[in-house]
Amino acid sequence: MKKLWLLLILCAALAACAFADEITFSFINGAPGSLTASAAGLTAGVAMNIVVSDATTGAEFPLLGTFTASTGPSSSFTVTPPLVQAEYTAGGLKSVLIVDQFNNLLVAGRMDDHGAFLTGFPDGRGAFLGAFDVSFVSPAVLGLFGLGPQVLPTGSVSATFANDNFDGTTVTGELGGGTVTVETPVAEGSTWMLMLTGVTLAGVARTRCFS
Repeated sequence: MKKLWLLLILCAALAACAFADEITFSFINGAPGSLTASAAGLTAGVAMNIVVSDATTGAEFPLLGTFTASTGPSSSFTVTPPLVQAEYTAGGLKSVLIVDQFNNLLVAGRMDDHGAFLTGFPDGRGAFLGAFDVSFVSPAVLGLFGLGPQVLPTGSVSATFANDNFDGTTVTGELGGGTVTVETPVAEGSTWMLMLTGVTLAGVARTRCFS
């Protein structure tokens, strides 16, 4: 029974340490031409960031800024009318970027391989989904939610598009909206609370085993 007790404590501690929070930046309103996608690469933006929110607490704050993203060349680019489907290689060091209205850096990172793009045409709708290596998140933004300064290395980008057209080589359209999500370790106090809860539950289980 001692082994069971130790195992429960270990599982609780590992679960607590692995727990992460998510911060999401939400953007809208790309101008005509704010999407271009071809075999040479995909660019999205400029679009207007409007809100940042926290998954754990549900808190959100207005945050005006601009979003841009780009990839490397496609690893596949397939046209099957009325669809264009592509997968893209990694972008440059700041191929995911959000800055505020004063041009202060909010989020930066490098788009990973395997970004996926799909759209219809003409006048179609499309979407992009990709992961990126996070290199920077503003400590001031993290501080709004009592988080930071550490961030986890992998984030994600999702975006939707409208009025997409294809000229035989390049898709052009409008960035409708989307999100950039980054993960951070849960606040230290919350982590300790989770670990304490796990230890308590393990103690209860041990007591019942010996009763």
